[in-house]
Amino acid sequence: MSAVHTHTLSPRQHLMIIGLALAALAAIIILLFAVTPTAAAGILSVLIILAVVVLSAVAAIRATPRAARAQPQAASGRVAPPLLLTLADGEVLVAREVDLGQPGEHRLLLTRKGYMLVNPAGEVIYRL
Repeated sequence: MSAVHTHTLSPRQHLMIIGLALAALAAIIILLFAVTPTAAAGILSVLIILAVVVLSAVAAIRATPRAARAQPQAASGRVAPPLLLTLADGEVLVAREVDLGQPGEHRLLLTRKGYMLVNPAGEVIYRL
C-alpha cells in the first residue's frame, strides 16, 4: 500500500513563488518591449491591474481576524488532555481520544499518523 503525503506551502514559500513568477514576467515584458512595444505596454497594464487586485485581496485577508482553534472536548465539556501512545516499535505519539458517544472497552485515538483503535491493554489493534 502506498502512502500519500501532502504538504502545504508556508506564506514565505508562496511569496517566493510569486516573486519568481514576477521576475519571469518582467523578463518577458522587457523582451517584448524590444520586439513590439505596444503589445508589451498592454500586457504590462494588465499585470499592474492584476497586481492591484491581488494586493487588495491579501490586505483584506490579513485584516480579517483569525478564528480561535476548536479544542476537542470531553463529554463533561472540559478540554480533553492529550495522551501518550507507545506503539509496538517504541515510537511515542501524542494522541487525543475521540468520543464516539457509545460506551465500549476499545478507545479511538487521533494521532498525527491517523486514527488508531486501542484495546484496554493499550495495544493498537487497528489503524485507519
